[in-house]
Amino acid sequence: MHPTDENGFGEVIEDAGIPDAIIPTRGGPEGWRLPEQSLGLALAAGAIAGIVCAAIWMVVGVMSGRRIGYLALGVGFVVGWVVRKAGRGTSWPFGAVAALLTIASCGLGMILSYTLRAAMGDDGALDLGTLERFLGLILTQPLLETAQAAVNPVDGVFTVVATYQAFQLGYAKGGRETPPVLP
Repeated sequence: MHPTDENGFGEVIEDAGIPDAIIPTRGGPEGWRLPEQSLGLALAAGAIAGIVCAAIWMVVGVMSGRRIGYLALGVGFVVGWVVRKAGRGTSWPFGAVAALLTIASCGLGMILSYTLRAAMGDDGALDLGTLERFLGLILTQPLLETAQAAVNPVDGVFTVVATYQAFQLGYAKGGRETPPVLP
């Protein structure tokens, strides 16, 4: 049992990163406690966010008919933010997870967009035949060759910036997300 402050509200935790901080505990008059960090939850939530972002990248790329490398910045922001919120991490491994998921998501978005545009061909029709060609290309084309064709240097630059952005957003630094100290 930890000691409480003079009002009986919260716990005094010396190793909370804030000297002599009183962090409220969960429930009743005690308030609430900081949730535990979870790298597994951060990885799962970040992967789901990355897949959704890759699908959005594919749709935007196909609808516009162009390569849009700056979408990587949005992917980096979303994946970094989701990893931070889901994992509640306060150390660099959470940022590393966000960065790696951002690279994978950007690559997947570029490959899916390129492959769907190739499956649509010159007519630009999106029908059942296009879906069959798309799945055929995804399942039969060598991944390395498809990636080399799908990625250009500008996309790479945006992906590097997005990776750094996701790393920075992936975890809370310096106790920014700690609750205020009670009087």
